[in-house]
Amino acid sequence: MCLKMEEFEFVNYDAPRLRFELDQEKQMKEMLEDSVSELSTTVMNLEKRLACVEDEGNEWKTRHDTQQELNRQLERQIALLQEKLEEIRANPVDRFSSIRTYDEMPLVSMIF
Repeated sequence: MCLKMEEFEFVNYDAPRLRFELDQEKQMKEMLEDSVSELSTTVMNLEKRLACVEDEGNEWKTRHDTQQELNRQLERQIALLQEKLEEIRANPVDRFSSIRTYDEMPLVSMIF
């Protein structure tokens, strides 16, 4: 009986050995599918955390921008008060006129 090469290789593998290798391959496939599932879950969790961090970043940016605007308003007030102080020093006749003006102003108008 003359066997071809392909037939010879098949004869060397008996059915129990082939079933064992097939079971090993199935286990490997199952393990890889579990790993893929776990990695997908991890990626989703990390993406959620990233979204939260980005939202926090936006909150800090908003706080920073608000603080910058407040600082600009305070700088304008300081400049205005320095001008008034220079006017008072230059004209000592009525030193309290600007103070009376500020006393009559509502607090809101001094802030903005």
